[in-house]
Amino acid sequence: MINLRIIILSFVLACSLSLMGQGRQELNLSGSVWRVWMDEKALWKEDTMFLSNEVDLQQIKINAPTCGWENLYQTGKEASLPVCVEELFSGGKPDWNYHGVSWFSSQFDVPADWKDKVVRLFVGKKNLRIEIYINEKLAGYDIIAGTPYTCDVSGFLVQGTKNRIAFRITNPGGQRGWNDFPLISWGKYKFPPHRDFGGIGGDVKLLITDKIYIGDVFVKNLLPAKANNIEVQTSIVNKTDNSVPAKMLICIFS
Repeated sequence: MINLRIIILSFVLACSLSLMGQGRQELNLSGSVWRVWMDEKALWKEDTMFLSNEVDLQQIKINAPTCGWENLYQTGKEASLPVCVEELFSGGKPDWNYHGVSWFSSQFDVPADWKDKVVRLFVGKKNLRIEIYINEKLAGYDIIAGTPYTCDVSGFLVQGTKNRIAFRITNPGGQRGWNDFPLISWGKYKFPPHRDFGGIGGDVKLLITDKIYIGDVFVKNLLPAKANNIEVQTSIVNKTDNSVPAKMLICIFS
């Protein structure tokens, strides 16, 4: 018989709302109609880079598409995600590449009842730099290639109408094989080698929750081995202005 424990974790949470709320909703945008366009006139080689802990969206330059925002959502090839520039524009030539800026744009409906919700955008994978625009406003930025990325887009949405989303992807180059050298140059910066493609991998979806929600759950096996003991680490995010003591019960069933 597996001897797993029921673990009770106590947290000081903001607000007296129930942690369960109305549950977590997801809106998958991957299957929506996206347009992919190569912005060959875009400037990027001398850009300033920002690590994750340095990102301040108010201080990062807005890079509008050179075709103009209004034209962007009607320009390029139609596709669904995941997809990369090379897949759409190479014409089947394995040695074809495109280094520079490309745009992935779409539109989606935002219900009126999302007004008091927290809405986060999840991108499963991107290569290399991603700049996320919601209704032409910069809502996210990340330069860590090939990893998931999540940002809070609640304040950029307009409820009860159609909203616009655009990913500005910059690919400075990379490897077509399995080499882990040399470093990739981008202006004054050096990057570890990565795959030589520019695009979006994995799912793109919106995560809709109450203002108090479970941000992450990590389950860790404890020594000694095969003792059937684990530790559950759970993070609770509170987007309200109030705080009250609360308890969360985690039940593990075997």
